[in-house]
Amino acid sequence: MTRNRVVLIAVVAGLGALAWYMALFSPARSERAQLRGKTTTAEGKEQELQSTRLRLRALEAGRGAQQAQLEQLRRLIPPQPDVAGFILSVNDAAVRAEVDWVSVAPASPVAGEAGAPSSIGISIAVNGEFFALVDYLRRLENLGRLVVVDSLQLSPAGQAGGPLRLSATLSARIFTTAGSVPAGAVPAAVPGA
Repeated sequence: MTRNRVVLIAVVAGLGALAWYMALFSPARSERAQLRGKTTTAEGKEQELQSTRLRLRALEAGRGAQQAQLEQLRRLIPPQPDVAGFILSVNDAAVRAEVDWVSVAPASPVAGEAGAPSSIGISIAVNGEFFALVDYLRRLENLGRLVVVDSLQLSPAGQAGGPLRLSATLSARIFTTAGSVPAGAVPAAVPGA
């Protein structure tokens, strides 16, 4: 009987130990698993925040260059159309490049989409020697106002003897930040100067 009692006590002790384990350690294990999951999530968020911080620092480092580009664009795209001032500038460029200015014909302004600047189409016709025309285009590039040349057509000007003269017709665009351009702001075609 003593043996049965020892076995019974051992079984009761084993069941007690099992109950004690289930009551105390099992919840701690599931809690530990939850904490591991939260830790993994927090580490992922930390890595994401680190990469965001690095991107923001890179943007901050490039901010000065972006501000300089923005300021340059503000100078190249004026707030008013000033087509008359543009015509005087391209005429001056033609005189300095030693080309004959035939005509300039501004088109009606086209409003930009979603905050983009308005554009004004310009057709310019000039005559001159090849290198003088190249110099004229270079002067247009350095005009101090954004001029986009969409097309350039060259043809012989038909002068016999002497250096070959060419006739050039440029289709270009200038820009303004004015939301709407009044009708009188764009003059009609101007013959050569």
